[in-house]
Amino acid sequence: MDQLYSQIEELSKVGFPSQKLRELYQTHQISDLLELLKFTQQNKDQFNKTIAYLDALFQDSDIYKELLLRENSFEFVQTLLTHQNKKVRQLLSECIENNDFEFGQLISKLVQEKSPLLNLVLQVIFFQLSDPESEVGLKALRVIKKLFKFVDESLKTLLSSELFVTYITQGLNNKNEVIQLRFVEILIYITNLDQAVQLPYNNLFKIVFKLYNTDDILVKLNMIELIAGMGNSKWNSELMVSQPFFKNILNSAFTNNDDFYTQKYEVLLVARMLSQRVIKFTPILEKNLIKLLTVWLSTNSSEQIEGALEIISSFVIFTEGFNTIIKNTDFLTLFFQYLYSTKEVIKLKALNSYVSFFVIDSTTPKPPGKVLWVYSLFGNISKTLSQFHSNDQVSEATVYLIKQLNTPFGEVEKTMLELTMNLLEWDEIFTNIIANQQLLVYFSKISQNKEIFDSKNRVKQQIINLCTNKYKAEEYQEYAKTLQNLKLQKDVQYASNVQ
Repeated sequence: MDQLYSQIEELSKVGFPSQKLRELYQTHQISDLLELLKFTQQNKDQFNKTIAYLDALFQDSDIYKELLLRENSFEFVQTLLTHQNKKVRQLLSECIENNDFEFGQLISKLVQEKSPLLNLVLQVIFFQLSDPESEVGLKALRVIKKLFKFVDESLKTLLSSELFVTYITQGLNNKNEVIQLRFVEILIYITNLDQAVQLPYNNLFKIVFKLYNTDDILVKLNMIELIAGMGNSKWNSELMVSQPFFKNILNSAFTNNDDFYTQKYEVLLVARMLSQRVIKFTPILEKNLIKLLTVWLSTNSSEQIEGALEIISSFVIFTEGFNTIIKNTDFLTLFFQYLYSTKEVIKLKALNSYVSFFVIDSTTPKPPGKVLWVYSLFGNISKTLSQFHSNDQVSEATVYLIKQLNTPFGEVEKTMLELTMNLLEWDEIFTNIIANQQLLVYFSKISQNKEIFDSKNRVKQQIINLCTNKYKAEEYQEYAKTLQNLKLQKDVQYASNVQ
């Protein structure tokens, strides 16, 4: 062990260069890594260097697969999961989070193959979700949300399986209320994904509603935030509206309330249910909602502005909410000013809300002309809201969009990529986007950030798919080939988090 540690110490001085890291790794077994953890744990400096070495191994896309995803990895994974040092326990969830797209594909493959490795991967995630350390548990929470953001048939089968239901049930019955809340969040998140996924979990919602009705004020405050998430799907909204206490939420949402936090999530829940027509959208409710959001957007309170933007984001996804917002031109003008805010946090919240205007709701589709109108305003805010869009205005919006993609702020770039993905579904906007040569320049640039790199690839692949399968003209086929053949630098070192 002395010799192995000495080599690690030398590599740590030069930042664990890729080639030398692989050479050292290949000369030792997994059992050596386990022994190394025991050998160095009594010396803080040595132990930190050991953790740094393991972290470097997990950054390597080939090595982490060998370490975590082989039949003989069980003892190593179990040791990391149960280690007394939280930094060690976090290594696994960080690795999964940094490689979420690959792990999502892997899980689908393991489900299809009925592989015994599936339980090991799930054990890693759920064990950490139940970790008493918030830092570890919240990271695992993010991991699960990222892994199941895109649900194919295999993942749908997994989420509805007895194995998954068992893990969720155990978490909801945990004696630690903080851990229970994490599992409430996951339960609501996964059941929102598909109605078929919700069915096996219906009985578990009794635990959720019992937690909401607690006398513990801190738990109740957290629960109103989580329960607002049920409004993201029609089936969970219908389950919520059937609960006796929902009438109290509806009555207090638009009443003057000193507790802004609670009121925000009550309004958020009601807005989501209104937009999905789970509760009747009466003229008085519409008036109260727009009036309240106008007051919040007109204040100097960042908290109220951000709350209003969050509610708008949920509201406009569906046709009912979309039509309500865009017919109130004074309100829309107020909203648009925040897309150009000098406060980065507010601007990002506004952009996130703006992304939601372009989500396609297939059951009650939005009018394409109005969608183009809202998009054109993005490029030139000085145009009056009463003026309908023209091709020139759509082009101006596209120029501004691509300019925003080149922002130095990672979170903004991610949001703009999400916006671009939504916009691709609208024919006239799509043709304007790919007509702009600067988009090819953007796709040819290297992204140092792994999340952004993956998002760019998804958008790029979607453009290629649309050009290949939806549009038959020769110029679209040529564009797809050009995009496919863009030369990108390889062996990029990615950042762990969005900068």
